[in-house]
Amino acid sequence: MPAQLVHPYESDAPLKPAAARAAALWFVQLSAEDVSDADHRALEKWRNADPEHERAWQRTQLLGQQFSTLKPNAGMAALDRPASADRRRAVKHLTVLLLLGTTGLVAYQKKPWARGDYLTATGERRTITLADGTSLMLNTDTAVDIVYTPQERRISLRHGEIFIDTAKEDGAYRPLRVATPDGLLTALGTSFSVRRMDTRSRLAVEEGTVEIRPEATKENILLVRAGQMASFNHQQILDVSALDDMHMSWRSGVLLADRMRLGDFIAELSRYRSGVVRCDPSIAELEISGSFPLADTDRVLQSLVDTLPVKVSTLTRYWVQIGSA
Repeated sequence: MPAQLVHPYESDAPLKPAAARAAALWFVQLSAEDVSDADHRALEKWRNADPEHERAWQRTQLLGQQFSTLKPNAGMAALDRPASADRRRAVKHLTVLLLLGTTGLVAYQKKPWARGDYLTATGERRTITLADGTSLMLNTDTAVDIVYTPQERRISLRHGEIFIDTAKEDGAYRPLRVATPDGLLTALGTSFSVRRMDTRSRLAVEEGTVEIRPEATKENILLVRAGQMASFNHQQILDVSALDDMHMSWRSGVLLADRMRLGDFIAELSRYRSGVVRCDPSIAELEISGSFPLADTDRVLQSLVDTLPVKVSTLTRYWVQIGSA
C-alpha cells in the first residue's frame, strides 16, 4: 500500500522531472468528473511502481490542498473541464510547481493560468471571422487576444498556432500585426501562419509578405515572402527556408510526414492528444511517411503498429509509450 502522506518538502532531493510530470497528469485526470475505478487502480499501480512516484504524488496532494484555498479563477475550476485548453496548461504549471516546491506556489498565486479572448482545447481547431473580415484559424491548444484600435489591428498569440487570411479594409490603413513573446509581425496583404514554440516563434507565409521584428532589436528586420518560412527568438532571426506543405497541413486536419523521424512525428502528434505520448529513443530514428488524420490519434497510433516494428503500450488513455516490437 502507498505510504502515508507526508510533507513533500521534508526531502531535500528535488523530484525527477518525469515523475513530476506524471504526477501532475494524474492529478488533473482524477479531477475530472468521469474518473473511473480503473483510473484509481492504475494510479495506485503507478504509485507502487517506484518510490519516486509516491513522493511526487504526495507533493501533488499537498499542492492540491493549497490550491483549494485559492479563488476559483486561479485555476482549480479549469481542472473540471475535460478537454479544455486550461487543463493542458494546468499539467504544465503543476509540473513546474512540483519541481519548484513552495517557491512555485507563490509564483502561481501571483500569475494564474493564462487565458485569452479565443481558446482551443487539445485536438481542437477553430475558425473565427474578426471585425474587419480577417479570417483567423486556431490550431490545437491555442490562445490569442484581439485588440483593434484606430491605429492598428493586433493579434497577440499567447501560445499555440494560428493561420491568418488578412482582410483589406476600406478607408484609413490600419496595419495588421501579430505579437508573440519573441517579437512583432506586420502583415503586408497576406495569408500566413504563426506558431509559438518553446524558445522561438515560427512564421510561414503562403501569400504576400510579412515583416519580422524581434522583440529585443529595432535593426534586425526581415521581410519573409510567399513560399518562405522563418524562425526567430526575441533577439534575432534564426533561419529562413522554403515553405514545407507539412507546416500548413493541419488546416486540413491532417499531419503530413515525408520520411520524418519517428521521434519528431510523435512529438508533433502529441500536440493533438491529451496526456503524454512518449517515443523510446531506440526507435526514434525510424522514418515514417504518409498523411494521418489529426481527429483520430488512436487510429494514427494503430497505423504505426501496422507499418513499423513498434508496439504501443497504454497505462491509461492519458499515458502512451511507443517502443520496439
